[in-house]
Amino acid sequence: MTAAKNRGVLSLQWTGALGHTNYRLQVGSAPGIIDLLEVDIGPATSWQTALAGVPPGTYYVRLIGVTGCGVTGPSNEVVVSVP
Repeated sequence: MTAAKNRGVLSLQWTGALGHTNYRLQVGSAPGIIDLLEVDIGPATSWQTALAGVPPGTYYVRLIGVTGCGVTGPSNEVVVSVP
């Protein structure tokens, strides 16, 4: 997964995996934890959100894939800094 910020918008992109029918976005305040957000984002391989209103800080973002048999392990984490 890769992340880019441009004019107050965070864009995430990743390569879809065979058999994945859905993805879940997970956000934590430290590496390896999910304490801020976990949301289903559907089968897309990209996602965007405005950063307006997001408190300043460092966020750790990753994905898990959903298949017909359950969930996969997490993707690489990307670090997103919000000034």
